[in-house]
Amino acid sequence: MIVWFKSFLKRKRSVLFLCVVIIQFFAGCNISHIPEQERKEIFNQYIKPIFPSEYYIQDNAFTKEEIETIQQGFKNWEPIIRKLTATNFHFKYLGLADFPTDSGDQVHIVRREAFDEPHEHKLAKAHHLLDENGNWSSVGGDIVINEWYGFHTQDQWHMEGLREVFFSFCLEGIVTHEVGHLIGMQHSNHKEDIMYFKRIPVCDRKPTPHDEQVLGFVYLQYLRHLKFPED
Repeated sequence: MIVWFKSFLKRKRSVLFLCVVIIQFFAGCNISHIPEQERKEIFNQYIKPIFPSEYYIQDNAFTKEEIETIQQGFKNWEPIIRKLTATNFHFKYLGLADFPTDSGDQVHIVRREAFDEPHEHKLAKAHHLLDENGNWSSVGGDIVINEWYGFHTQDQWHMEGLREVFFSFCLEGIVTHEVGHLIGMQHSNHKEDIMYFKRIPVCDRKPTPHDEQVLGFVYLQYLRHLKFPED
């Protein structure tokens, strides 16, 4: 931290970047200590260009109800991100597409494929992409839904009005969880959290205050790795 701080002092000195230093330097601080206008400027100028905010959905892979449910999974994070960044942030749905899905593909897409069985029992995964150095990135990439499992949407009702929760998994909860990974979140040990490491059986799960707190720390990591402009 001291080395980073000394390096920073050689760079542009402004209220905006001084706030970043303060928030990094003192343990226990959180993102809310940076004034809203400066948080907004930091996000729009330096973080938004690298933030995974746009996505496609694979064509001919999901029903209309599933597409709407996937979109809701992204929207569930928007209030927290808006609060952290002091912006009117929205994930941007770019439409249906069918692009190559190799590890070097730079298209952010929600797609469906059959995972290898019986060794891979995941319902879905965040398939991170390679960065410019050939290393796996910690943010961005694709969301891959496992074809081996059935998923229900919020509007899916069967058996005389009973939701089909006993025979399938909640698509909205799964997508919300995987979007968390795309924006840098790791698994949680708190059972109530959307980022809890076990399967999510119900559809009304949203990010919790603890998820929000953790995302605040993730956001600070974005700030720490910013390339500040030189004088």
